[in-house]
Amino acid sequence: MFNKNNFSTTIAVMTSLMLWSSAFAGIRAGLEGYDAGSLALFRFVIASLIFIVCAIVIKMRVPDMKDIPKIFLCGFTGVTLYHLALNYGEVSITAGSASMLISTTPIFTAFLSLFFLKEKVSLYKWLGIFISFVGIALISCGESAGLSFSFGSLLVLFAAFVSALYIVLQKSLFDKYSALEITAYGVWAGTLALLFFVPQMIHGLKTASISTTLSIVYLGIFPGALAYYAFSYALTKKSAVNASNLLYLVPILATVFAFVWLGEIPSIMALLGGVITIFGIVFMAVSEKISFKISIS
Repeated sequence: MFNKNNFSTTIAVMTSLMLWSSAFAGIRAGLEGYDAGSLALFRFVIASLIFIVCAIVIKMRVPDMKDIPKIFLCGFTGVTLYHLALNYGEVSITAGSASMLISTTPIFTAFLSLFFLKEKVSLYKWLGIFISFVGIALISCGESAGLSFSFGSLLVLFAAFVSALYIVLQKSLFDKYSALEITAYGVWAGTLALLFFVPQMIHGLKTASISTTLSIVYLGIFPGALAYYAFSYALTKKSAVNASNLLYLVPILATVFAFVWLGEIPSIMALLGGVITIFGIVFMAVSEKISFKISIS
């Protein structure tokens, strides 16, 4: 039987996955004319403007004063810290490597959700997470440029951790605010914290090529505003763990985008890791349905 809510949630998740996967190559392209900080600011100035228009059209309410500290923390972790760490990390590692390291986000999310949201993580999910992480490790070993735990790699791992923290913090606010409201508030808060990079952004606008600037405009509109809203919507319908588990697909899609956009060619081992990663995700989805049927029989 057709379920409208499940269909819209699936579309939202797949939209965010596709757009975020393209972002890794877009960031590498943007770094050709902007530094990491100004790239993050420029991207989210564009996203902020889009949400300002949305706020005016729907007459978005002002958040309660008592929720502002948590909302600011959401924006600071999910926008400011995440994108500064990711952008600075991608200065020294490839788009493919960055996407693989970011795919550790579901593991951090599972631990944080267990402690802060009291979400249950079944044995099947832990096993699926482990299988997918093995796939990620194989992809990492198969990188043509190699994957060493350089400072850039550690920065991207830190980005994965704060991304998980953002997901958990955001999930705790959905009882009171809509997905669009939470996304807009978080983007505005995160952008405010990036205003330190205004001089560098102005310099980049003067010196960068049109194609480089257009890459960041793309990042702001699609992986920025649209993907953030789509994932927030999915979080209102799914648990934080289930929604973040799908992020294991990002490195596979990101590898395709990196090949088309940047000419990065994946190795056989990387492709094998991709197959194992997908298997882990399918295992989690199938085992969850099986366990549900057993529990109600």
